[in-house]
Amino acid sequence: MGVRKTPPPYRKTLQRTEYLHERREKLGKIIRELDAHKPEIDNLEVVGYRQNHNEQVVHNQLVEEALELHECESESCEQTITGPCLRVNGRRVKYVCEADDASEEEGIQERVVFEALSGQKVSSIIYLTNEGSTAIYTSWKRVPRCSLFGLTSSSSAQQCFYFNDSDGVLLPGQSLALSVLFKSACAGIFSEQWQLTTMPACSPVLVVLKGIASQDDVNAEQRLEIQNRLKHGEAMKTVSSILDAILYSIRTPERSPSPVKLTLEEKFKTANPQYHYQYESVLDLQTLYSEFVPDLPWNASVKTLRQVIITSQDDEVKSKGLEKLSRAVSAMAFPALPIVAPQLFNMGHHLIAGVIDAMVAHSQFLRHSMGLLERSPIPEDSSLSDSDLNIGNSAANKGKGKTEKKDAKKGVKGKADIKSKALPTTKKTAVQVTAAIKPASSEKQKESSLVNNLLDSAAEQYYQEKLYIQTYSLICDMLRNMDVLFGESVEV
Repeated sequence: MGVRKTPPPYRKTLQRTEYLHERREKLGKIIRELDAHKPEIDNLEVVGYRQNHNEQVVHNQLVEEALELHECESESCEQTITGPCLRVNGRRVKYVCEADDASEEEGIQERVVFEALSGQKVSSIIYLTNEGSTAIYTSWKRVPRCSLFGLTSSSSAQQCFYFNDSDGVLLPGQSLALSVLFKSACAGIFSEQWQLTTMPACSPVLVVLKGIASQDDVNAEQRLEIQNRLKHGEAMKTVSSILDAILYSIRTPERSPSPVKLTLEEKFKTANPQYHYQYESVLDLQTLYSEFVPDLPWNASVKTLRQVIITSQDDEVKSKGLEKLSRAVSAMAFPALPIVAPQLFNMGHHLIAGVIDAMVAHSQFLRHSMGLLERSPIPEDSSLSDSDLNIGNSAANKGKGKTEKKDAKKGVKGKADIKSKALPTTKKTAVQVTAAIKPASSEKQKESSLVNNLLDSAAEQYYQEKLYIQTYSLICDMLRNMDVLFGESVEV
């Protein structure tokens, strides 16, 4: 079974209110005159039995308590203010007459502040008391806040304050404890304004609800530790700077450094930034300067040396000096080539020699397999050009054609068979051979030499194509091996 809750005081029925009881006592005479029922009190008989002493004492005590209660009620009735009067948290609200405007009256402002963590619920109570002699009807209305500079905040759309804002009635002498709850899911500062409107009209009452929600300081210990470290480091830095200042004034001062002597290379790079330093060329220039000015040292400047040479009176000496200067400056105009390691040079030379040998071997193999004449080796002291070599090859081919003219009686067909056997069986050569053998039989002797030349040129072209493919493959393999070997030697 549940416990039945007592109804709130402002929801009592009219017959049970203190206000009705007080008004009946004050208007008792008028009510008795107006009431036609008049009981006969003189003829009233009491039927019962005699009470003992204890019951009499209890009765007397109840009567005394009733008298005291009546005296208290009479005193409270004397203190009751005639007319409407409302008190909010102990502050009295003035009644506004009908002739006056309620908006012009200066009202009161009640501020309620809440402080809680985000997600935590806190409550506060606003007390409303009717101290007048008239029932007061109350209603709540939210007052929108005007944002500064026309800005709108997201917190205004979030509801954080909760209370019963429905209309109600406060009877004379009745009090109401209005509970207000505050809860926010996120941290921040929130506020709302509510206006309490009464009937009869009283001075305006503005209730300002302000809530402050904060988050749990999870990193408080870590932050305190970091602050302590920073303070300790700051103190150590201050102490070390003070000690350094004290010790610096005590220790002996350092000796002044001796003047720096620049080398010839440093002097030359400073005086001639546009040239690249080379030891032999710079020595030649220094010797050249000493020839013209033997008493003074050279300041490593090329411009100074040139001016000294130009001022010379002897034209022959001047021309020789300018020639030496030009030769040395030309050598220093570009950076010197890096020195190649002997090991890398030997490996590269070995790979290139191997590729050349392989190219010669593939060339001989192709010429032998295709039945072509071997080319005569070029002597080392020979100064023949490429045109001379081509003329020699063509002459050899013509000699071969002349020797084969003796076999013209056997027919061009036999000659074509011999050449076709010597050539590889490919579509290209077959087409060229068939195209060369088509002339009529009547012109065999005249065109035999032409057929031989065509066959030789076709075979030579096919040989060059095959040799080109083999040479390209050999060079690619050589470069790949060279890259691997050079990379390994540099890493080692």
